[in-house]
Amino acid sequence: MMPAVIAAAFLLPVTSAAPNNWMKQPTPISESRDSQLPERAARDAFWDQGFRYIALLTPANARDVQISEGSVYRVGPPPAIPVYEDRVLLIGKFLRHKSVLSSSRHCVYSEIAIGVEDLFEFGKSPAASGGELTVILAGGSVSLPDGQVISFLTQPRHFSLQREHEYLLALAYQRDGNFYSVAESWDVSDGTVRVNSGTAVLPGIVGLTRTQLVARLKGAASLR
Repeated sequence: MMPAVIAAAFLLPVTSAAPNNWMKQPTPISESRDSQLPERAARDAFWDQGFRYIALLTPANARDVQISEGSVYRVGPPPAIPVYEDRVLLIGKFLRHKSVLSSSRHCVYSEIAIGVEDLFEFGKSPAASGGELTVILAGGSVSLPDGQVISFLTQPRHFSLQREHEYLLALAYQRDGNFYSVAESWDVSDGTVRVNSGTAVLPGIVGLTRTQLVARLKGAASLR
C-alpha cells in the first residue's frame, strides 16, 4: 500500500523541527548494505518499484528530488481507521532506524524498528505484542566512504514518524520483504490521539485518551 509518488512538488514551509529531520542523519554505507539479510533483495525491489529515481543517485542529484505529501479522494465518509484485507493494527514506539541505499543505487529508504506495545489485529503477519517489527518509509541519508552524503526524499514534511514517539499504526504486511508499510498513523505520545497525516482528520478517534482508544479498539467493531 504505497500512496506516494516522486515529484518535483512544492512543499509548504515546515519549521526546523520537522518530524522527519532524523532522515537527514546519514547511515554509513557499510552499515546500510547488510547483504546477509535474506529479505534485502525483496526490500530493494519493492522500494525501487515505487520510488526509483531516473538516474544513479549521487550527492548532487539526490537532494533535488522531492516527495509529494499528496491528497486522497474518497466517495462517501471514510471509516475512522482505514479498512483493508489483513490489516495490522497496533500501538508501537519508534525505537531506532537506519537508511538503506538500494543495490541499484536508484533509491534510499529507511527501516524503522517499532516496539509493539498493544496489538489489536495482526492479519497474516508475524507481529506479536511485546516484540519488534520493521516499518519502512521512502527516503533517508547514506554516507559514502569519501564522506559525501546521498540524502534522498528528506525535505521537511508536515507529518512523519518521529524517534521516541508512540503511534497507533494501521499497517500492511509485505511478506516478500518481511516488513510493514504505513497506511495511516496517529500520534499518542502524550496520552491523547493526535492527527499524524493530512488525511486522518475525522473525529472518530482523534482527541480520545490512549486508555479510551485501547478500550474502543478492543471492543468496538465499528472501528474495525
